[in-house]
Amino acid sequence: MAHIIEVLREAQERLYDKPYSERDVLDVLSFYGDVIFCIVPVGYKLPSDVQRKITIKDQTFEVSQKQSELFLLLRLMKRLTKKGRLGIVLSAEALHGTTETHQRVRKFLVEEDLLEAVVRLPGGLYGHITHKQTLMIINTRKLESKKGKFAFITVKSTKVDGTSAITYDSIGRARHVYRHFNSLLDSQIVQLEDLRLNNYDLRSYRYVGSTAKQIEKLRKSR
Repeated sequence: MAHIIEVLREAQERLYDKPYSERDVLDVLSFYGDVIFCIVPVGYKLPSDVQRKITIKDQTFEVSQKQSELFLLLRLMKRLTKKGRLGIVLSAEALHGTTETHQRVRKFLVEEDLLEAVVRLPGGLYGHITHKQTLMIINTRKLESKKGKFAFITVKSTKVDGTSAITYDSIGRARHVYRHFNSLLDSQIVQLEDLRLNNYDLRSYRYVGSTAKQIEKLRKSR
């Protein structure tokens, strides 16, 4: 996972400088891989003729033309091998969208134990991109020690020549949390029951700091 964060640190805003077409994005869906990494283009809209019903593990999801992030997340998951991992950067809205499809996808990722980590990225990484963004890690075969657990990781940035960049110290802490699945500072390992209590809301602030303590008290009282 730390390698993915390092890729983000190097990529920065130039990833959005090159023009792309709707079909360019869909071209990446024609292969299978053990490891797939995708940054969803901001403002990307699905072509009107694309099949927007996607079936995974006997569950069928239908996304709208504007729900490109959910579409790419689901389609890329289908392209993973049996021991595959997906790293996908998408807007924070995808973690708490209120549509039925958003809610079903989040529940599916959690209950099927496909979600491994949610990494809250600092703002300003891409210069002109102001949307809050998140790196989501999907793993089709989590280690036994990680099953039923989910890492919520926060990485921080600093200014380098006027541009925001993820710090190497933050990368190191993220690597530690992800590798050992131990909570550290503002990164937490969350249990399945906690996500259920929050109706599968995947926003990091729900599980870090004072809110996390409230959830723990609620869980223990049950």
